[in-house]
Amino acid sequence: SDLIAHIKEMFDNLKLEVLHGKQECYYVEQRLKTKSEEYESLYSEHDEEIRAVIQQKESVQSRLNDMEDKFEHLLLNQEQQILKFQSESLKAKEEKAILVETLQETEVEYMKTQRNLSDLEEQKSSLIELIQTLSVRAIHTLSEMI
Repeated sequence: SDLIAHIKEMFDNLKLEVLHGKQECYYVEQRLKTKSEEYESLYSEHDEEIRAVIQQKESVQSRLNDMEDKFEHLLLNQEQQILKFQSESLKAKEEKAILVETLQETEVEYMKTQRNLSDLEEQKSSLIELIQTLSVRAIHTLSEMI
């Protein structure tokens, strides 16, 4: 989410640069139109200046194209990051569901084990009572034999 915010900030900055570039391009185009009109009447005096304006316009247009390419690349990269994040989030949710299911199964097994342990304790008590009863009878029987 910090990455997405950072990328969005970068996009906003690029948008401003693109807008500034477009404004600068428009300004240069307006200057070019003005110079072209003057050129018709003062061809020889303004020829170099018009060429400089044309070069400036081409330079600005080139920079604008570069910025648009960077913007498209960053947009594509952001979309890929969002898809990757969504995929990882979905995978984490699936893993959590598996862990919850495993925990529930473990709890069921624990309860069964506790019941079995309790049954064994009862059987142990019964066996101890039976052994005590048999011991008393054996002693009693031995006493009578003697």
